[in-house]
Amino acid sequence: MTNFGLFVQLTRFQIEGLVHVTSLDSDYYRHDPIRHRLVGERNGKVFGLTDAVKVEVADVDMEHRRIDFKPAGERQAGGSDRRRTRNKPAGKDAKAARKRSKGKSGGKSRVKGKGRKRR
Repeated sequence: MTNFGLFVQLTRFQIEGLVHVTSLDSDYYRHDPIRHRLVGERNGKVFGLTDAVKVEVADVDMEHRRIDFKPAGERQAGGSDRRRTRNKPAGKDAKAARKRSKGKSGGKSRVKGKGRKRR
């Protein structure tokens, strides 16, 4: 857990990567180093140490051996998806679309960190 994002580890594949704060909802997240968490100012969403988070691969840098993730089902920050939101299916079509998209996430992961310091 850092002020620029949270490190995750895919439980199934033992792969580690970063979810950058810019890929989280359209909110400003404050880093709480005492409680090891990121807290959204407007939406109140909290990402804490050891929380399970569904993620998708956002970018892979083979040269530097880095993987960037984004929360599953969320669009990239800075990108405009207006066309997609206007043409969103309604009613039964929306329900069917949600069912189809459920199994397409990159997998579950856990927020990785050093844990609490002992006194």
